[in-house]
Amino acid sequence: MVLPLPVLVGSLLIPDDQFLPLFGQPSFLDEATRATALAYLVIMLVIFVVLVPMRGRAVAEIALDATAVAWLERVVKVLAFITFTAYAVWIGNALLRGLRFGTMLQLLSGEAGTMYVLRGQYFESISGVTTWMQLGAILAPLAVLRERATGRSARRLVGVLLFLAFARALLNSERLALIEIVLSVAIAYFVLRREAPSWVRRPVSAGLLVVGSWLVLFGVFSAFEFFRSWTSAQASFDGDFSTYAATLLLGYYATALNLAAFDGYVLGSQLAPGQLFDGSLWESLFGASPVAGVQQAYGLETFTNRSGLLVPQIAFGEIGGALVVVATALLLAVLARWTARGHVVAFALYCASCVGVLEIVRIYYFGSSRFLPVAVAGACMAISWALVANKRRQNLRYLSPPLENGTRSWSR
Repeated sequence: MVLPLPVLVGSLLIPDDQFLPLFGQPSFLDEATRATALAYLVIMLVIFVVLVPMRGRAVAEIALDATAVAWLERVVKVLAFITFTAYAVWIGNALLRGLRFGTMLQLLSGEAGTMYVLRGQYFESISGVTTWMQLGAILAPLAVLRERATGRSARRLVGVLLFLAFARALLNSERLALIEIVLSVAIAYFVLRREAPSWVRRPVSAGLLVVGSWLVLFGVFSAFEFFRSWTSAQASFDGDFSTYAATLLLGYYATALNLAAFDGYVLGSQLAPGQLFDGSLWESLFGASPVAGVQQAYGLETFTNRSGLLVPQIAFGEIGGALVVVATALLLAVLARWTARGHVVAFALYCASCVGVLEIVRIYYFGSSRFLPVAVAGACMAISWALVANKRRQNLRYLSPPLENGTRSWSR
């Protein structure tokens, strides 16, 4: 929760008259909106500090017996099959549309506009199919857990997931897909350690971790943006590439806040619950967005994300939005505590959900179509685990010898 704090403060401190020259859109952020965004983030941070104390006492102890390991093996195989099948369909569809290796070479050589050609003509999402590529975010940490439980290396499976996510980031401009896999794997390895690394326990580590994380993020963002937009923008941008990349990175967060504020400006006092979600599934439930298409009239179509810190307020008002923020933080805090107590399903969901905290300034991840497959997989895993646990209890009751008083022992 501390990681997005610097970019939030930086975005809120940008003067209104600088939005147009920097990002090509007027500012709709007033003082009340800025205060709401900051207050919501502080609320989440306070809940995490109170409910998940950072004193090193919550060490995860995930003990798996033979039955649980067999269940884990089955789950990993099923998730891997669905995930890689979705990727195969996505790539196969691009090939059927006429994708050739030469087109990808044009991207790597820096030919202007190639990224948009690839995304628009070849790597189009297939409704109901490519969505399941998102299961990689929950498959990767489970593969790490299986490695710890059985000794079977997770490198090959995680490596393939990282390669495919990198392809999505490079060819389809989905950098978040790569962040999801990297973050979920990193969290999994940290959770399963017996103790925190020595460099984390040092007094200055928290500050260095924040600074280092942003330096890495800026480096990765810059590398992708060089192929994505710099070849087209360098002729008109008054500055070097590093300045361009820094302005654009800040722009993703600042304009997400601004676009959410714009929605509030258009809606006025009208509440719009559907704004908390995205995707065609949510449109079928809530109808078309009441502000759909309005941003073009104001020249705001360049950036499309709405900040996860302001969307709850637009959907349910200030009090209702605060309740959504509290519920989100409580859910994550509960997942953290259950993970520390050894719950396998909570561990998988916790690792796959952390990107929603990291990107809370830019999107409300938990209402997005990206998170829906993870939530569905988590629910199916919870039901499956409950059935396995119930069967195991029945077997223990049946197989255990009777005690002197006629009862049976449930201990293994």
